[in-house]
Amino acid sequence: MGKKVSILALSVLLAWQGMSFAASTVDSLVQKLVEKGILTDKEATQLKGEIAYQEKSTIEEGSKKQVPDWVQNFKITGDFRGRLQTERSENPGAAATAQGERVRARMRARLNFETKINDKAKVVIGIATDGGTGATSASSNARSNNYTNSTYVNGTSAGNSVFTKPYIVLNKAYGQYMFTDNLSVAVGKLENSVFYEPMEFLFDNDITPEGASVTYNYKLNSMITLTAVGNLFTLGEFNPSTSDPFMFAPQFIATIKPNDKLDIKAAFTYIGYGNIKSGFLNGNVNNTLNAANGSNGLKYDYSAPMGAIDIGINDPFGEMLPAPIYIPRVGVFGEYTRNPSAPDKNVAWMAGTYIGNSKVNGFGTWRAYGAYKVLGKDAWLDIFPDSDFQGGATGVKGIETGVEVGLAKNMSFKIEYDKTRRIDVGAASKIPTHLVQYDINWKF
Repeated sequence: MGKKVSILALSVLLAWQGMSFAASTVDSLVQKLVEKGILTDKEATQLKGEIAYQEKSTIEEGSKKQVPDWVQNFKITGDFRGRLQTERSENPGAAATAQGERVRARMRARLNFETKINDKAKVVIGIATDGGTGATSASSNARSNNYTNSTYVNGTSAGNSVFTKPYIVLNKAYGQYMFTDNLSVAVGKLENSVFYEPMEFLFDNDITPEGASVTYNYKLNSMITLTAVGNLFTLGEFNPSTSDPFMFAPQFIATIKPNDKLDIKAAFTYIGYGNIKSGFLNGNVNNTLNAANGSNGLKYDYSAPMGAIDIGINDPFGEMLPAPIYIPRVGVFGEYTRNPSAPDKNVAWMAGTYIGNSKVNGFGTWRAYGAYKVLGKDAWLDIFPDSDFQGGATGVKGIETGVEVGLAKNMSFKIEYDKTRRIDVGAASKIPTHLVQYDINWKF
């Protein structure tokens, strides 16, 4: 009984002192108990371990109380991509600056800071390399964060000076509030994910729109999940006009998984615009302009519905293929839109397929894909399409194929090949262009 009382007394004493004794003092007190025969050596060792554990827990708990929640919830993510890109025209006799062969070494770096400031709200801020072309001043590109190390056209320098340092731009910045687990609103410079496409086509993946987005998810049953997204974005400011251009884009998505094998994702989106004919939008290069207004603005409206679908089958062949051949997934996808405001050249569509893993992450994972794309001159507002596909222009068509393989966790290598040509133009301009990209991606 005396032994237990002594141990308890020592523990109470240390707790009362708030664990302020130095380790040597604790050791001396425990040693005295051993010398008096109250504790054995084994019990003394065990007691000192318990006291050390309690002290560590107390210090950690005190530290958490002193550090704000938003600091404890802070996290950093990002990625880096190194790219070698070649572009070649099938008309080598044309002017070098217009139709020659081009080799470009490029890189993209992005860094995201995110924190939950309470149980309902979070803030996200992202920075990235500038995809503009200015050599002496920032020239931000809404559809690219690629910094070109050096650019050569048939051996003639046409890009930035040697070893210039890329500009860093604000890539995203928004606050999000979760009303419920299913309903949220985000305001600011937002993620590109507010637009769903099965493959990069009508919206470049690097676009980060500005405005507000409301998302509501509803699980209809064990097989079907419905998502409704309401977007309202600003497109510019026409000073001193009050008729500034804007964009509203309600989207409805159905995700259907009837079993472990099959899954379907279908989306319907309406892209609406206001005041886009009021002036010249930065980036307009291919849409038909209003000649009656001195070509200072668009001739047509570009409000239009669009639909997209992705159908995937997991483990489609089961054990039918001989080992070690294994196909984890195959799928097909498509997208379609038609601009009712334009009388012709007003249709855009895409059809494609893929095979491999759903996500490439880790050694041995892989994915191959291919698609045929057609984008009429006035089917879509030309400031948005994939900038790698014929420079992001409208009035183009062609194929896009690629293979990506995992090298390690969060590291992959990808090769993509595009063969494109202009349409809705004169025969002399319908020259096929070949683009090849070799990418190494790191993510963290």
